[in-house]
Order: sequence, then C-alpha cells, then structure tokens
Amino acid sequence: MTDYPREVCEHVLAHKLPDEVEAAYLRGAYLEKRKGLMADWAQYVYQK
Repeated sequence: MTDYPREVCEHVLAHKLPDEVEAAYLRGAYLEKRKGLMADWAQYVYQK
C-alpha cells in the first residue's frame, strides 16, 4: 500500500538486518523516511 523501501520498513519494525555495517548506514540514511512512514501510519490508524 506504500512505496517505502523495504529497508525503511524493516528499521521501523525494529528487525535486525544481518549486516551490521548496512544497519549502521541505514539508521542515519533513512531517518527522514522512517519519520514519514511513522507519520503516515499514525494518520492511517487514527482515521479509523
């Protein structure tokens, strides 16, 4: 239902990525996208 990258979703769900270097990079790289995903989720949940 969204166009968020899988990596962003995995971080939001607190799933551990197997590669620690990739996880460290994505933590910072996707911060703004993670914020957007969570804001979209909150809007979705509270509209019901």
